[in-house]
Amino acid sequence: MFSTQPIARNNDFWDGFLEEVFNPHFKSANGNFGAVDLYETKDSFVLETDMPGVDQKDIKVEYKDKTLSIEATRKRKSDSDKTHLSERSYGIYKRSFSIGREIDETQIHAQYKDGTLRLVLPKSAKETARLIPVK
Repeated sequence: MFSTQPIARNNDFWDGFLEEVFNPHFKSANGNFGAVDLYETKDSFVLETDMPGVDQKDIKVEYKDKTLSIEATRKRKSDSDKTHLSERSYGIYKRSFSIGREIDETQIHAQYKDGTLRLVLPKSAKETARLIPVK
């Protein structure tokens, strides 16, 4: 029903290189940033993703052509020349999901609370299965 498209992080050459060459699920200094839980209820699909340190205004969610796209920007709080250690990642995070079911796109809603983005994608009534009597 869902398929994922590669994660794109515009932070660091080596993160991208290691992810692409060795393992698409490589965990680097980004830790679990953007890790996703996806589950299905009777009436909808629910997607939850962790985005700690991201301001709500820096999150963009789009549904188009059966593809759900999430983009978030985590900005550095300080550009001090005196930084001694910086292990947290900053920049743009993008993730897309191809959705193989009909979704009622007018009823999709998103909530961002405590660093977690929660999206509810209601199933379309057009996709409801029904028993067809055989005569």
